[in-house]
Formats: sequence, C-alpha cells, structure tokens
Amino acid sequence: MEHGVHDLGGAAGYGPVPHEPNEPPFHADWERRVFGLLGAVTGASAKRPGEFRYALERLAPDDYFGHGYYGRWLAGFELLLAEYGVVSPEELSEGWLAESAARPHQSPQRRPRAVPHRSS
Repeated sequence: MEHGVHDLGGAAGYGPVPHEPNEPPFHADWERRVFGLLGAVTGASAKRPGEFRYALERLAPDDYFGHGYYGRWLAGFELLLAEYGVVSPEELSEGWLAESAARPHQSPQRRPRAVPHRSS
C-alpha cells in the first residue's frame, strides 16, 4: 500500500514542532478569511463525508507542506471548487479564490496540483 504525502505517522526527521505560548488562532487576516470560507466552500462542493480531508490528502507535496495550515486549506478549497465546476481553471490561475482570502501582497497565487489517484 502506497502512502500519500499527508501520511506521516511514525516518520522522523521533520524537526521539533514549534510551540508559541499564547499563540493567536490566526497570524494574518487572510488566514481568518480562509477559515471563514470553510462553510461556503464545503457547502458548494464537498457533498460526501470526508471529502474536504480527501482533497487535502490529494494535494501535491509543495501545496501540502509549502503554504502552512491555512494555505493547505486554501489549496484544498481550490481543488474542490475546480472539480465541482464552481470556479473555472482560468479563475483559479488568476488567483480568484486566493485574492478573496488574502491581501494582494500575501496571495499564494498558485493553483493546487492534485496527486493522481492510485487505486489500491
């Protein structure tokens, strides 16, 4: 059985988990906005239980690890919205969703890449 990028159970070598005493729930306004999109995006796309999690599990390693917690959510939202035809590939490549969540200078400006599904 092949494991996806998200399956790190028991893996070593990633260093310590940073801990911030009194860490705020959001480090930037765009993170708060991405969190706020959760209900709207999953309501318009994720129709089956666990579908949002499955979208995150299918992200390419750069999207999964490279953009932080809420960046990962944003990439998952983009993947689901594109798959359900809610937004077009052109809108995503123009940063449509990212711009709705991030300030222009913080926009991820990337299109999520899904890892091809492999049947077991």
